[in-house]
Amino acid sequence: MEMSRAHPRWGIEFDWLAVDRHGHVAVLTTAGYGAVPESVNEHLAEVDAALERVGELSAIGSAGNIVRRSADGDYSNWYSYSAKGFYAYDWHVWHGPYQRLSSPTVPISVDRLPSQVKTVARLAVFPVNFADEAQITIESIDPSPC
Repeated sequence: MEMSRAHPRWGIEFDWLAVDRHGHVAVLTTAGYGAVPESVNEHLAEVDAALERVGELSAIGSAGNIVRRSADGDYSNWYSYSAKGFYAYDWHVWHGPYQRLSSPTVPISVDRLPSQVKTVARLAVFPVNFADEAQITIESIDPSPC
């Protein structure tokens, strides 16, 4: 893995945001080891603050296209993100990729987010449509900051 895509806090959960080509937003959770774009790594405090703000947002729909990797896992965090309009991905330990665990029934546009969250989300823009991408591999889809 290239250093530019290294995990910023190895072994500790780190959540970050990304935007797809349609302006829809995803939360990607690293499971403590997932690759993170350099553009996100350079703004850790801002990313943490934006995710706290995301936690305060109200639901605008529900979670759909639910994937359960294990019968006994707690997926409520990902479903909560999707209810707020975010696609929700989690890193598959140890080698990835990010796997979509749920999709929003009502996707939120980056333009509808509070300014702090919008700025952070635009640190990583992917040339894909999250609705079509069950997996995100950072090394093969190079995000570019907006």
